[in-house]
Amino acid sequence: FRLTIWYSAAFFIAMAVVFTSFYFLTERSLYSYTDLAITTHSQKIVEIIPTEDTLMNQSFINNSSQVFAQQFSEMPGMLLIISDPYGKVLYRSQDLGPNEAVLTDLLEKSTSIIKPTFVNRSIGATPLRLGIFPAKRDGQSVAIVLMGQPVDVIQKSLNTLTLTLLLVYFGLLIPTIAGGFLLARRAMDPIAETSAKLKKISSQNLDERVPNPKTGDEIEELTETFNGLLDRLSEAFNRERQFIGDVAHELKTPLSTIRSS
Repeated sequence: FRLTIWYSAAFFIAMAVVFTSFYFLTERSLYSYTDLAITTHSQKIVEIIPTEDTLMNQSFINNSSQVFAQQFSEMPGMLLIISDPYGKVLYRSQDLGPNEAVLTDLLEKSTSIIKPTFVNRSIGATPLRLGIFPAKRDGQSVAIVLMGQPVDVIQKSLNTLTLTLLLVYFGLLIPTIAGGFLLARRAMDPIAETSAKLKKISSQNLDERVPNPKTGDEIEELTETFNGLLDRLSEAFNRERQFIGDVAHELKTPLSTIRSS
C-alpha cells in the first residue's frame, strides 16, 4: 500500500511539473509572437514621431493618419494611443468610452519607462495585449506610444489547453494507482512467498529450503541469506543431537553398573 502511494504521488508530482511547464512555455510562445507583431508595427509609429512640438500640432496627427490606418489594416482590431511624455492623450485610434480610463491611468504610470513594456489588460469583455513604447529624440522622451492587440483567440486556446491537460491529468488517476498497485504487488509477492515458506519450517524439517527465484536482485540475495541461515541452524541442531547421543552412550555403561550395584 505504501509503495503504491509513493509511486502514485511521485508520478503525479512529475506530471504536474511537466504539464505546468508545458502550459507556461506554450503561453510564453504565443505571447512572444504577439509581442513581436506589436513591436514591429509600433516601431513604424515611433519612427514618424519627430519632436514634441510637432507632435502637439494637430496637422501632424491628421497627416499621419494614413500611416496609422495602414498598421490597423495589417492587424485588425489593433488599438493605438499616442500621448505626450506626461501621459496626456494626443491621439487615439478609437473611442473607448468609460473603458479609456484604464489606459490613461496606465499611460500616466508609464511616463518614466525607458524600454518597451508589455502588459495584459481587459477593455470591457475584450482581453488585450498592450505594448508601451517610449518615443525618444536626441535622448529626450517626446511621446509614449501604446499599442494593443486583442488576444481573445490566445486566451481561448490557453483555456482549451488547460481543460485538456486537466482531463488527461485526472484521467490518468485510476490507471496510475491501479498500475502502481499491480507493480507493488508483483514486487512484494516473492517476499510474501518467502515469508510463507519460512513460517512452515521448524526444527522438525530444517532440511527444507526457500526456493531461489534466480532473479539476480535483492530478492535472490534475501533467499540466499535465509537458506544460509537455515544451513547453520540445521548444522547446529545436528551437532546438538550428536552431542546428546554421545553423552547418552557414555553414560549408559556407568548407569548400568550403578543400577546393578
